[in-house]
Amino acid sequence: MRIKLTSAGKVLAGLILLGATAANSATVAIIDSGVDYKHEAFAPHMWVNPDGSTTVDGTTYSNDTHGWNFAESNNEIIDYKYLGTFSQDCYKIFEIQGKILRGIATDAEKDWYKNKRSDETFLKELQKFGNFVHGTHVTGISTDQSSAATVVALKLIPTEVPGGMALRQFRDLNGNPLVSMMLQMVAKRQATMLLSVGKYTDAVGATVANGSFGTSVHAVKPVVAQLVKQLTGQDPTDAESEAYAKELINAMLTESKAFVTTASKTLFVFAAGNDGTNNDELPVSPANIDAENKIVIAATLGAEKIATFSNFGMKVDVAAPGVVIRSSIPGNEYLELSGTSMAAPYVTNVAARVKDANPGLNPAGIKKILCDTVDVKPWLQGKVRTSGVVNSQRAITAAFLSSRIGVDAAISQARATIADSHEFDGESVSPEAEKDLIVLPMPSLFQ
Repeated sequence: MRIKLTSAGKVLAGLILLGATAANSATVAIIDSGVDYKHEAFAPHMWVNPDGSTTVDGTTYSNDTHGWNFAESNNEIIDYKYLGTFSQDCYKIFEIQGKILRGIATDAEKDWYKNKRSDETFLKELQKFGNFVHGTHVTGISTDQSSAATVVALKLIPTEVPGGMALRQFRDLNGNPLVSMMLQMVAKRQATMLLSVGKYTDAVGATVANGSFGTSVHAVKPVVAQLVKQLTGQDPTDAESEAYAKELINAMLTESKAFVTTASKTLFVFAAGNDGTNNDELPVSPANIDAENKIVIAATLGAEKIATFSNFGMKVDVAAPGVVIRSSIPGNEYLELSGTSMAAPYVTNVAARVKDANPGLNPAGIKKILCDTVDVKPWLQGKVRTSGVVNSQRAITAAFLSSRIGVDAAISQARATIADSHEFDGESVSPEAEKDLIVLPMPSLFQ
């Protein structure tokens, strides 16, 4: 799926971009698993550090030409050594998935797809492949079409998360036998890395930061259960495992708040999560961080329904398309992937264009425009706070007008003059087949 504008919208976007100079165009930080900065789709958009290095609070990030690798403490924002190492099946499975969703797959393709989904060896390769392509896919969506944004890459997740890494985070904490104390210490350790990311985001002047990464109760629950068993010698009940998992996520949210608030001039766009659960009941980090300068995104199946896999709740602000989204992957290639990871950069893209339309907007103003110009959908009532899907043309129009008549008046005028979006009318995917989707998990150290 590509972001489409009506003729009137294209004219307006063109006028806006003519006025967006290199000095005032938005800078977008991609906090993810790496970005192929040579990719044809966005290489001209890559940030180039004019100073050669960045120093933040006494820490110097040397030769951070296009960003920094926080996962491995170097300036290599993509692991090019993995390029060309994956089997063609990693690409083929998503291509056939798209055919299945569109109802054009052959019986032989459906059988192949089903068999691959139960192949454990292949699924392990697919997880590594997913980490490798994820950040580049997200970047392509963030920069697609009329965004004039400059992209800076912040690599947070390594392509290969070492086996047992999640458990080692617990074991390394001085062998402390108290589960709750260990959970708090793990949360502090995670928060320390994220705070460095937040300070760097602020230092490079990012207008918008896309965060299609995270840790959910569902994801961390098995790891916590193993920890409890090691410490107590007994298997915890399901309820106990969930309670400890919630405790860890809530501790991460509390400890990591400064990650967002330290970059107060940046709007953080977070993916809601891919567990199909309610974020009000089962929190996700960092999506549930309590901060004014963040917005949380659910995924939709085109303009039909909220995606089956998408998290939801009143802590989720808006929705955007997140099923079979075609975008860039390393090596000048393209692939259709699904997830709230794909919905978030759609909104990041619009947020950057909103900022270009009115450079005077702060994060709260950008968020207000995004939220108050949505297309309200009955099927999103009770699922996201605004009950709506982001309307790019209406949001950009409101931003353009807000430089002259104020945000509230601009939103009212945009709502009165710009109809609900028809951006997704070309989508033809089967809700029935959606249940069999392979959705890439959000990059996380808890893998």
